[in-house]
Amino acid sequence: MVRDYGGKTLIVVADGLGHGLRAFEAVDTLCSLIQAAPLMPLPDLLLWSHKQMRQTRGAAVAALLLDRAAKIVTYSGIGNIAFWHINARIGAISSKRMVSGILGYREIAPLQFSFPYLEGDRLLLHTDGVQGNLRAHLEIWHRPPERTALDVIELFSTGQDDALALVVRLGRSDPQVLEQVCTANQLNEKADSNKT
Repeated sequence: MVRDYGGKTLIVVADGLGHGLRAFEAVDTLCSLIQAAPLMPLPDLLLWSHKQMRQTRGAAVAALLLDRAAKIVTYSGIGNIAFWHINARIGAISSKRMVSGILGYREIAPLQFSFPYLEGDRLLLHTDGVQGNLRAHLEIWHRPPERTALDVIELFSTGQDDALALVVRLGRSDPQVLEQVCTANQLNEKADSNKT
């Protein structure tokens, strides 16, 4: 989900624990909380959401705050959402770490990190339904964001779990946010249709 957050852009990616309705309910609850949340630092936002999600199965979550005026990305996360930064000027790809745990389950201790970005940089977040060496396919980072998100799903989805890839292209104006989602069932149906 994407929302304005005090003149900055807040982007949240969540992956409900497990599968099915209860996983969906956890993510749906988190989205409702984030939409209604007052302004606070990202670790406080995650802790506030965590306390109100105790009745759910829980979720992995990554939250990014984009400050377009200062060209700063601030992020925090709990669980196994992967986060990559692609530096447009030098072509470097770096991964950013999240804190282990599950939002809404046991105690968590979210941390906050920040780094500067340049116009043209890209950010990629993906759930654990995507696995593999994303650095080995450098060509995908230079394609349009919607194509990059689709390539990540097509090349790296495990087929055993739902997969989400979200690409953010950073520029002078509002960030361009594109996502691709694929369920394990969709991947299996596609594989079956390719066999015939």
